[in-house]
Amino acid sequence: MSRNKSYLAFQLKQNFLGKKNWGVCLIFLVWSFWFCYQYLPTHGPLENFSRQETTDKLLKNEKFMKTFKPAFPNYPTIANAGKYVPQFIASERAQLTAAKKGRYKQVAESMNSELLLTDRLALQGQPWISYPLQYYSDPNVMRDAGSGNQNRNGHYWNLEARTQLSKYTHMANSKISAAVINQQTALQKLERAFFYGLAMALLIVTAIISTDLVTRDRQKQSVLKNLPLTSWEKINVKSLSALLMSGGLLFLFLVILLPFNILRFGLGSFALPIAVYEGISFTTVSLGQFLLEAFALTLLAMWVIIRLQILLQMLLKSEFASLAIMMFLLVSERFYFLPGLVSIKSWTLYLLPSYFNIGQLIVGFQNFRYETTKMTFGLGLMLFAVLLMTVEIAIYCLAHQHGRRKMELSYHD
Repeated sequence: MSRNKSYLAFQLKQNFLGKKNWGVCLIFLVWSFWFCYQYLPTHGPLENFSRQETTDKLLKNEKFMKTFKPAFPNYPTIANAGKYVPQFIASERAQLTAAKKGRYKQVAESMNSELLLTDRLALQGQPWISYPLQYYSDPNVMRDAGSGNQNRNGHYWNLEARTQLSKYTHMANSKISAAVINQQTALQKLERAFFYGLAMALLIVTAIISTDLVTRDRQKQSVLKNLPLTSWEKINVKSLSALLMSGGLLFLFLVILLPFNILRFGLGSFALPIAVYEGISFTTVSLGQFLLEAFALTLLAMWVIIRLQILLQMLLKSEFASLAIMMFLLVSERFYFLPGLVSIKSWTLYLLPSYFNIGQLIVGFQNFRYETTKMTFGLGLMLFAVLLMTVEIAIYCLAHQHGRRKMELSYHD
């Protein structure tokens, strides 16, 4: 045990002293600040509450009604706008009144009613109303990633927002604030960080950190001669050192994200609802359950990446080749993704790169993109576990084969 601890300390020192790792950590640090304080604030929920924006919509609708005439000779199909715009006006007034009194539970209820009316009219094909443009404006999460039917895509985001807002209406008013509705609390921002690719960034960093795990001891033989460990033991300790360093970067990200947002918007609650897509409807899970699943799957994926890197290095004898293969694996989804692919070719359900964006997997956005209901946390966990067991067996066999060769050479000497 003491030998393993000494070797782990040696490997951790190697991790922290390596120029490559310093470069990776510095890039991740800069990226974390940009991601937390530049990207996330501008990529909030598609439906949020702003007194100024709500006031602007109210004034626009009131101006429309002042000039509205029941019969438009050239546009008879929009005549029924006079029936529904007053309902939007009433909803907007209710939101502003409730917000002025600090009753954000009522704000959420009114927003939910307004979104329900918008969804119903848009799906009916009313020409004077459509889903907001922000539903389609973010290519990073492919807002229009579905079948190409814009109403299908708009309905998805509308229903997602309504699902969460309706849950807020069943919570105590003291638990609901503007920051909660706008998903600005620290824990909600962490959830959105996972949705927008935090896990993928960590997996890429992990792959780079673990690039030289097999080869770097060759230059330190004199240091290691007093630590007679088997190849299998060395590989396990090296893997643990890489996981600890990647885990440290995850902790660093949390330190960058959470304290400032806690002071500004509050911590939030683990009981807050997160909408999860289930095919034609949404259900909800608690924010606490989402984060537990996200952290568990991210750490498991990190370990899989580390062990797969070691296996590739043992087989290919090349750091560059193993890293190139790993990078391609991590980003390869973009090369085969098509909207509704799983509904067309069912075997693509089991392509591992589709599961690396862990946040989108847990909330069901991958199900929406591929038009299925089977891409779940459970299936992702199973795929990672099966791959890990396969890789572990291969590493074990190669490590013990290497150990036997060393013993044979020592015996002949």
